[in-house]
Amino acid sequence: MAAVKERHEGNLFGHPGVIGVGVGAGAAAEGASDAGIVVYVLAEGGSRPQGLPAAIDGVAVRVIETDAFVAR
Repeated sequence: MAAVKERHEGNLFGHPGVIGVGVGAGAAAEGASDAGIVVYVLAEGGSRPQGLPAAIDGVAVRVIETDAFVAR
């Protein structure tokens, strides 16, 4: 899973609004135990970036809209 994320991370960050990429809960139904690639996108403007895949190399991609990350 992490290897797939690392191979495709640069491409995912190439989409406008993508601010984070990680490995976590997959795109399956709530409570499922599968893992997947999680892509965090800015919720500003209310639009989801076009062209983000539903899966990469057979690994589910979950998109989460969020506010900008702030380091503390």
